[in-house]
Amino acid sequence: VKALWNNPSVKPTACQFPFQGSLVEKAAHPHLMRRKTTMAKFAIHNMDLYYNTFHALKNINLNISPNEITAFIGPSGCGKSTLLNIISGILTPSSGEVKYNDPQIKTNLDKMGYMFQKDYLFPWLSVRENVLLGLKVKKIYTKENIEFADELLKSYGLEKFESHKPTQ
Repeated sequence: VKALWNNPSVKPTACQFPFQGSLVEKAAHPHLMRRKTTMAKFAIHNMDLYYNTFHALKNINLNISPNEITAFIGPSGCGKSTLLNIISGILTPSSGEVKYNDPQIKTNLDKMGYMFQKDYLFPWLSVRENVLLGLKVKKIYTKENIEFADELLKSYGLEKFESHKPTQ
């Protein structure tokens, strides 16, 4: 379990704890400690992110092993979504490195993505157009990928709604 805030008034629990020195640290509970592995699935080293002069994320160091479940817990505005945006390639860190299976994350962006808390569908696009939008943005709008997206719509029982708008 990881936490992304430093608030001394919050009492630590198994899932929430203030930092001790660095922004991301393991919980001290023995059942929550990670096993040592030879290579991290995700590795973030000395990463910083600035928004103009605001130091949003400072010296982040994080390793997530294969098959490990990690939760980023903290109040609104503490950097959880910002960190996920960096991991998924939506944002680029100001410094440091982010790796996936050892190479830089930017060479693996086709394997990254996450679901936002809110669905954020474009209401003027159809369900199918919303699904295909990511392919267009990533410039991988190929016949094969379109067919695969259509298969996914069908497998989720959404093919009969593919021309509907999200609010319909």
